[in-house]
Amino acid sequence: MSNQLEVVKTSERKKMTKDIKKEQPKVEVKNQPKVVETSDLSKTNWNLIQEVASSERIVNGKMLKICHNFYKMFNDDDLQLIEYFDGKLQEQYGNLDNLELLEKIIYNEEEDKERVLTNAHFEKFANTVLVYSLGFNKDSFKADNSDEYRVIREASPVVLWWLVNEQHLNYDKNNSPFTDPKDEKTPIRLRIAYDYFEQFGTKYEENSFLKKFYVKGRLNTEYAETFRGEQGVLELAKFSFKSQSEKENETSTGNSEESKLFKTYKEVYDKMKNNRKFTDGNDGIAPVRRKKETEKIEEIITQSISNLLDSKTNEGYSSVINLYISLCSILNKNKDLKEWLNRTTKGNKVEFNPRVNGKEFDVEFGNFIKHISIKQA
Repeated sequence: MSNQLEVVKTSERKKMTKDIKKEQPKVEVKNQPKVVETSDLSKTNWNLIQEVASSERIVNGKMLKICHNFYKMFNDDDLQLIEYFDGKLQEQYGNLDNLELLEKIIYNEEEDKERVLTNAHFEKFANTVLVYSLGFNKDSFKADNSDEYRVIREASPVVLWWLVNEQHLNYDKNNSPFTDPKDEKTPIRLRIAYDYFEQFGTKYEENSFLKKFYVKGRLNTEYAETFRGEQGVLELAKFSFKSQSEKENETSTGNSEESKLFKTYKEVYDKMKNNRKFTDGNDGIAPVRRKKETEKIEEIITQSISNLLDSKTNEGYSSVINLYISLCSILNKNKDLKEWLNRTTKGNKVEFNPRVNGKEFDVEFGNFIKHISIKQA
């Protein structure tokens, strides 16, 4: 009897084991990617790569600290901003403090708005202010210390940005605006409060700063980035000094109907529309300035016509004809212009309207392009 029980129990255990095995999900065995056997040279190269990566992290941190030290020099009145200006302006601005001089650098009083700063401005600031403030001869430093000058030149936009926006930095209890990485593989980053970005607007799609330096999931969080990189502090500084049209173009999704060329011309058009006055007066520098103003406008018009022709499109060619029609109408009907022509010419009669089939054609009301097509046919 006991032997029969043992057989039954053994049979039941085997059955249960089979059932458990059936219930177990299959474990997918993934094939591990193959790794080639490395040579001594590849190992040496990998070590060099690690060394460069490590040094890059260190350099990025040092670049941020260099910029911070220049800011502290500014606070201590050791940053010689007056050197940014040429001799006559130095005399004129001699009694201004550093904050007032900084405003002269970044703000255009004539246009009542912040200046657009380019690489030329950063180069000038590096050479005239930063180099000089370090106690070197600005005329010979670049030639004698090209590598050191490159470091100073690269820091220049960030220093300028720092001088203007220091109030937006997040300082810790140790009065440091930098992150404090606990391992050597994590780079030092500059911490900037989110309100710096929010001052340009709270709507993501309308704020070029948010679109360039934040993904939507990180909104309302502190900015903390290294010196270099696509979203680094150097890029942020340079971006902040660009024109609004440049900022919008950089953050365009590519689906906009407004191309870079369109935005450039629109910006020129808006400026000319809102500032129609030429320099007045016939004494002193006024005629020289007015001559330069008119020459530049003529250059814009001439280049625009050239661009339209170079496009070799229906829109371009039609636009040139429309410009011709507009000029014909102006030359025939503008009272002040006609009076000026009568005063300054010898009375030679010139017909500005074109002639079609021997008869003067009224370009303002007639279909001029239609007649051209008939004639060409």
